[in-house]
Amino acid sequence: MDEDWKIEKRKGACEGCAKPIVPEQDYFAALFDGGSQFVRREFCAACWPAQQASAFFSCWKARTPPPDGGPKRADTGATEETFARLVAEGSAEPARQRLAFLLSLILLQRRRLKLLDTVTCDGREVLRFERSEDKSTVEIVNPGIPDNELDSLKSEMDALLR
Repeated sequence: MDEDWKIEKRKGACEGCAKPIVPEQDYFAALFDGGSQFVRREFCAACWPAQQASAFFSCWKARTPPPDGGPKRADTGATEETFARLVAEGSAEPARQRLAFLLSLILLQRRRLKLLDTVTCDGREVLRFERSEDKSTVEIVNPGIPDNELDSLKSEMDALLR
């Protein structure tokens, strides 16, 4: 699998004080722009206020699942916020385009985006979506991720955004 997708999963401890984040505890997760990849960091509620908002790309509040809890879906609000920021920046960087594409698939699945059509532009497939909340359109380049990798990458994204 492509190394661009190796984003750390939940670590279970606060980056600020190193205390464990226990089941059913609220915490804050943030994506930091590490240049060629995003780095995930987690903070307990006590350490979160000391963080500088300008230091991270995206953040969200989450709760660790109970010990017997099954798989949890990604926080749709965090997914939408991260997607909106990627679209607004319009980066040509391949890692960011792949992330925007994956987030668009998650939002399509959650019915936050509606696929209008696909077009070919400069030899690349471009997907045109309509946002459900304001009916605006957004275009996302298909980065050509092989179908056999898409499901595992979407699972990794769900884990990342929990």
